[in-house]
Amino acid sequence: LSVAGIMEPNLELGDMGLFRGICKLANFDENQEELVLGSLLKKNVGEVKVLLSRFSIDEKVQDLLLSLLKLNGTAEVLTDAAKSFADGPVELQKAVESLEELVHLLRQRCPNLAIGIDLAELKGYRYHSSTTFSVYTPSAGRAIAWGGRYKVSNDNSLQREATGFSVDLRTLFSLGDISPNEQLVVVAPHSKEPDLHVAIDKLRAIGNVVVQSFPSVGVESIDKRSTKQLVKRKDEWVLEDI
Repeated sequence: LSVAGIMEPNLELGDMGLFRGICKLANFDENQEELVLGSLLKKNVGEVKVLLSRFSIDEKVQDLLLSLLKLNGTAEVLTDAAKSFADGPVELQKAVESLEELVHLLRQRCPNLAIGIDLAELKGYRYHSSTTFSVYTPSAGRAIAWGGRYKVSNDNSLQREATGFSVDLRTLFSLGDISPNEQLVVVAPHSKEPDLHVAIDKLRAIGNVVVQSFPSVGVESIDKRSTKQLVKRKDEWVLEDI
């Protein structure tokens, strides 16, 4: 986000593991879980209560689930979350502790980052296993990046944790504080030479656009904005005017 020129991003954290842990405690079947999740996403407290009553869920478990709707705000809301889940299963307590640790690490690494918490914001996270996140900016009315932790299995069916994210590069480009006028648009020939790719990486790292041709396409026909090309002179790749 920093490289893309996104100024003052707001990071919102959640944890799908909390919802899944409470559902496990309630012994929901798949259909019941989907119905409750849908009501949570609408932030509809009354509808959630009706569903939980219909499913004859224990009152203490109902309180745990309903507390998710109240736990949103600044990162300090995690103190309230710890109190809400203090009498719940250990896995819920550990999830809150994990979020607290993550906030601590983020504040060390990115001290100016605005961090928020919303434990009922579960949209699009059905396959995630624990921490989830979304990124917002005052320039856009919706999340510009999102993702979280999930589990993947190898050929031996052994699971491990992974982290993934989604982002629309066009959105980053349109919102980022990087002027296209400051960039060079460079074309490079088709080649597998390692030193060419080193040269390309260096140009891209400082904000330039480098477009490499396909074998059957001439360098000049790739991008009409191009003003420079990479050419090899005396065993060294250099920039030259087109």
